[in-house]
Amino acid sequence: MAKKPRHYSPELQAEVVKYVLDDGHTCAQAARAFNLVAETIRNWVNAEKEKRKGN
Repeated sequence: MAKKPRHYSPELQAEVVKYVLDDGHTCAQAARAFNLVAETIRNWVNAEKEKRKGN
């Protein structure tokens, strides 16, 4: 049986992305700190980098 995708609040996503991009932690460190999957965090970080690049 397939797992249902999890939905995380925008606030949590923003906090995790800040932890990585602004505070200098790796996605793996953030995954351990927030008990999330590193690939999910990597996707959020990449999306934010693209967003910032556009500004």
